[in-house]
Amino acid sequence: MYSHDTGSEGLLAKPRIFVELQLFRVARAIEDAGWQVTQGSLGHAAEVNRSGEWMPLHLSYDVPEAAEQEVLFLSLRSEMMQGGSLVEHVEDGARALWQSCGKGRLDTKPVIAHALQDKFDDVLQHGGIFVLELAAFSPELYQWAESRYNHPKNGTENLYSNWGMLSALRGVVAQPDSGSEIQFVESALGRTIAQGATDASYNCVLEDLPEYWTALAHNKRGKVVSAAYQPPEGEGLVLLLPTMPQLPAIIDR
Repeated sequence: MYSHDTGSEGLLAKPRIFVELQLFRVARAIEDAGWQVTQGSLGHAAEVNRSGEWMPLHLSYDVPEAAEQEVLFLSLRSEMMQGGSLVEHVEDGARALWQSCGKGRLDTKPVIAHALQDKFDDVLQHGGIFVLELAAFSPELYQWAESRYNHPKNGTENLYSNWGMLSALRGVVAQPDSGSEIQFVESALGRTIAQGATDASYNCVLEDLPEYWTALAHNKRGKVVSAAYQPPEGEGLVLLLPTMPQLPAIIDR
């Protein structure tokens, strides 16, 4: 969707592509176009009873050689866990990451995204491309603490969000909203993405785009529902896209 003319031996001539497992249709389309794809996960979410309790988390993710990937298709939405548990068994006195049950769900993705931020920032600064499926900003409360009788003790609370995977996302305000009327801008990139916009929908709108961000699409009220970012130095690119079931149709373009 975005051209980097780097020559046969340069960056992205034969890009290393990572696709999050929940975007499996995108991975399939890339493979059908003749490219090799690595798939993996940035964590999961799971529903729990809403309460004032804290639960110790089992952190599990799979992003092979994160710093070496060059094109990454990721989602800002957390995938619900199918089977298994996000709760970790912690021995008394051991330290663990705990999450509040105040929202009625556990989610490891914000923590993992934050842990990978430096590596992803480096990929972007060296010309990498991030294609991100949008979801509204959702901060979650965690704490690193000792376990005392299955409760956290002497912990330090921190807020992490689903938007923590790239420093470039700071300052972008994403408010919950929904709809399916989307108009892409008249630009080469906008027209290309629009070809995959059949059945597209949005679940948030973007407000107050910071410097180096450009709107790619608006809803019927003129609110931004897709945007692109290019760093002031380098050839990297970040695309924030609405939910697009037909996105795989334009992968080879």
